[in-house]
Amino acid sequence: MSENNANKTEEAAAVSSAPKPARNRKKLIILISALCAAVIVAAVVLIVIFAPKGQEADAGDDADIPAISDITANNYYTGVVEPQRTLNISKDPSRTVKEVYVEVGDVVEKGAKLFAYETGDISEKLEDAKLEITSKKNDIDRFANDIAKLTAQRSEAKTESEKLDLTAQIQSSQTQKERAELELKKKQAEIETLNNNLENSVVVANISGIVNRVSPVASQTPAAENGADGAAADSSGAFITLLMSGAYRVKGTVDELNVGSLSEGMNVTVHSRTDADKTWTGTISKIETNSPAEGNSNNQMGGQSNEGATKYHFYVNLSSSDGLLLGQHVYIEAGFSLDDELTFDDGSEDSTQDVQDAPADAAN
Repeated sequence: MSENNANKTEEAAAVSSAPKPARNRKKLIILISALCAAVIVAAVVLIVIFAPKGQEADAGDDADIPAISDITANNYYTGVVEPQRTLNISKDPSRTVKEVYVEVGDVVEKGAKLFAYETGDISEKLEDAKLEITSKKNDIDRFANDIAKLTAQRSEAKTESEKLDLTAQIQSSQTQKERAELELKKKQAEIETLNNNLENSVVVANISGIVNRVSPVASQTPAAENGADGAAADSSGAFITLLMSGAYRVKGTVDELNVGSLSEGMNVTVHSRTDADKTWTGTISKIETNSPAEGNSNNQMGGQSNEGATKYHFYVNLSSSDGLLLGQHVYIEAGFSLDDELTFDDGSEDSTQDVQDAPADAAN
């Protein structure tokens, strides 16, 4: 019996020391599952943290332009409202200004008096010129009589030397007569100029507008009466500068990288910088690629800063300037759609019947 007990004890020990493969496999599966779960969680966290943010939903169909603070599209340019025309009026440097009738800021109508010249010296010069003309006419008549007498004497001369002497006298009289006739013509032209100056002693405005500049009388230099559109009064030598009232245009700025995207006749939309609901339409009338703008500031909207790029001005004729203020800063957007023909402030019309949208990336 003791032998039976001993055998059972040995069998039990053998069973207890034998390997248990099923239980170890289960633990291994649990461990691997835990590691996989940890990896998945870590991946999800990394994706949430580092994945690029999705772009915001597009604006609604009724949003015509971006918010004023968010305008960064490359087809927007900055601009400023200026007069449709600038008239530079210069004084005659040879004349003295007697009186100036206007001041800076005055609103004048076409034909209004701007300034007047002294005329007292003109009257004296006219009298002197008239006396000289009478004298020259007498001289011409005298030389003509002398020529006639000398010619008659030469025909009666007996000797060759006498004829030669009379011929020399005739030629001298003819030369004097021709010189007197030339001086007479000069005096007649001088009298005509003096009469014109007397009649035009008061200079009037050729357009209705606002007086933007009145220079000191002593500082004037010779210059053309009408300076180029938009020319600065300081550089034009103008005595008085008038800004045309009633009709405005917009002067925009574009850099050399984008100027090729604009063209004369291109349709544009002008946006207020302070009110997104206010817009105006027009067309580009001129691009000054032959005259770079002064300064080197980055005036173009959006995109990368083009510091150092040459800037150029372009001009927009508006279909209407109602609500715009002189000197107001605006945004210019390339392109718009219109079904009807445009009539501009200066009375001209856009002959384009079918106006197409300019590409959205016109400035790219």
